[in-house]
Amino acid sequence: MSFGAGHSVDVFFNDRTSSQLKGTGSMRLIRNKAIADSMLKYWNNQFRLQQMHDRFENIRMEQHKAGWRTFNWYAPLYNITSTDKEKVPVTKAIADKSQLNEFVNICSTLYNSGKLQYRPLLKEQLNLAMTIIATINKQYPPEKE
Repeated sequence: MSFGAGHSVDVFFNDRTSSQLKGTGSMRLIRNKAIADSMLKYWNNQFRLQQMHDRFENIRMEQHKAGWRTFNWYAPLYNITSTDKEKVPVTKAIADKSQLNEFVNICSTLYNSGKLQYRPLLKEQLNLAMTIIATINKQYPPEKE
């Protein structure tokens, strides 16, 4: 298990265009139902992704706290042997077995929430965005300058 696992995965969505379309009533100008439905799905997924991100971050912070309770992170990274040429990595567990189990359980929850929920929805969002853009460009070709 890697102690570097569980880094934050931040994705930021710019909703300026969607806010303008929603706020001004301009969605009615998009007559293609498939495009309008895809855009609504995209916006709903953004909301779901934000909720998943918040849950992921909460679990990640719990993992961080459990790691500090479980391991002596302040121990020197390397023990210097008597020959002073060979360095041996050191991570000393300072907690009992139940704290180690708690840490492992939180790590597996973090991994599973990222792999099974957050990441697939991010991929779906990317594919949906690319499909929407391609469909809009086909239905409403950009004007050539």
